[in-house]
Amino acid sequence: MSKRTFLKGAAILAVAGFIVQILGAVFRIPLANIIGEDGMGFYGTVYPIYVFILVFSTNGAPAAISKMTSEKLAVQRADEAHRIFKLSFIAMAIFGIATSGMLFFGARLIIQLAEVHPDSYYAMIAIAPALLLIPIMSVYRGYFQGMQNMLPTALSQFTEQVIRVAVGLGLSVILLNMGVQYAAAGATFGASVGPIFGILIIAAVYLKRKKQIFEAVNIDKNKGGEKEKSSSILKTLAVIAVPITIGVSIYPVMNLADMILVQQRLVFAGYSEDAALALYGQLSGFAGPIINVPMTFALSMALSMVPAIAAAKSANDIELLNTNIKLGFRTSMIVGVPCSFGIIILAEPIMRLLFPLQEESGVNAAGALAIPCRGNHLPLHSTNFGRGTSRSW
Repeated sequence: MSKRTFLKGAAILAVAGFIVQILGAVFRIPLANIIGEDGMGFYGTVYPIYVFILVFSTNGAPAAISKMTSEKLAVQRADEAHRIFKLSFIAMAIFGIATSGMLFFGARLIIQLAEVHPDSYYAMIAIAPALLLIPIMSVYRGYFQGMQNMLPTALSQFTEQVIRVAVGLGLSVILLNMGVQYAAAGATFGASVGPIFGILIIAAVYLKRKKQIFEAVNIDKNKGGEKEKSSSILKTLAVIAVPITIGVSIYPVMNLADMILVQQRLVFAGYSEDAALALYGQLSGFAGPIINVPMTFALSMALSMVPAIAAAKSANDIELLNTNIKLGFRTSMIVGVPCSFGIIILAEPIMRLLFPLQEESGVNAAGALAIPCRGNHLPLHSTNFGRGTSRSW
């Protein structure tokens, strides 16, 4: 894979990721203005659980499928690459059914064990279907990324997010009169509808290229060669995906820990359950989305690096392998460092600009936005740390 191809793939994913994050901000910012800190507390309680369960589907599995596919294609084994796609599809479908069922039927037990607000139940069951659909979509994405074609992933990401934003915001407005817990559930249900359209888009791309794919499969199949066992393919998938998942899980695990610990400790400190929920809503619903925006570029670089590095390694091109690694790190640092300092310096103005209808909550959340970027050296904005129902950090 040439440097030019690598940068093109990274650029496609970076642009798509940036647009998706902008749409996510377009979603969360008006959503926070509509349902307020309490509603964002319900939304923020469910979302870390959802993201934590999906780490394997959205990061580990696609990266593993991408690596395995690119290695097979590098040695002219398109038939084996397609077998990896088929076996991964079955495995991820089973994984999706298991995790979706676990969240849907175990929602009340999860809420009880985590000791979070009981009305989070509605948002939790609304997001459960997404856990079935996204693993399936991730198989298509990994397969195309292994072919060094990032466009199908970008198209499916964009489509998924557009539908998610439209459905989520629409339902949150419609259900608001029933209560913020139902409005938050409507917002999370958008995450279950979006993947349906994402799958349709990427499956349509696959069907369009099916003839070309199978021509290559049949050519390489007729050459003969050793056929890898299905058990070996699945084992390799797990061996590659699990360590990646563990590495990428750091951020979701931190969010999950926040979801469990922040509300519990605030209640223990003397805040009411409703005040604790509202404060957590400021952290997860106001500050969290802003921090995620610069992280998108780094993830795009990582996704592009996997097939590029795997192909170079299979071809034993050490020079190209080292070039791609250095290029990925260099480009990520060029973007990441200025973003970090910008968020530290402009935390409060950013929050005032983005949350005009919830300005007080936004200002209170500015400290939570800046502190992760610089450590615990930034004074919190509010001086009111008294016990009771105060909703200031």
